[in-house]
Amino acid sequence: MLRAANWGAVALGAMTGLFVGIVAFVVLGVVGVTGPTSNPIPLILVQFGALVVGGFVAGRFGHRAPMAHGGLAGIAMFLVIGIVSIAATAGPTTIELIILGLIAAILGSVGGGIARLLDDGA
Repeated sequence: MLRAANWGAVALGAMTGLFVGIVAFVVLGVVGVTGPTSNPIPLILVQFGALVVGGFVAGRFGHRAPMAHGGLAGIAMFLVIGIVSIAATAGPTTIELIILGLIAAILGSVGGGIARLLDDGA
């Protein structure tokens, strides 16, 4: 499967998801929903939404196996976000990294599944 993957679609999905997450984060910060002492739930929801969007874009452009492409895009986003979070702070524990990686792959696959459903319906 890894050789047959359309890595351009995976990269495009991951970059789109990261862009959507950053833009949503900035908008929430400007509006005042998030801040240094605010509740982290909106940021978590933004991250989950960005993973689904990235998986959707990867699945849409991957043509074959959209859920697999979405999952790969979710993992690519997780790697970038994980590297940044480890560099910025002490970082999450190993168990947290494993759980977050699984969540990223699942939500990316969900986005790819949505792309498949919309493609099948057209």
